[in-house]
Amino acid sequence: MTQRIDTQDAPAPSEQSELEALRAAIKLGADEADAGLFSTRNVEEIIAEGIARARRRDNG
Repeated sequence: MTQRIDTQDAPAPSEQSELEALRAAIKLGADEADAGLFSTRNVEEIIAEGIARARRRDNG
């Protein structure tokens, strides 16, 4: 009997970090929209802030 090894079950650490940063960016945008905080910031600025927050959280 052979055993199948699936290497795609869990993301690599760097990929996991990127996914967490993306989730944080999306959550930030959704939270601001839910709170009615519409501003002149564009999507790229909101995503950049979300990623920066996730990295700060990961680094301590």
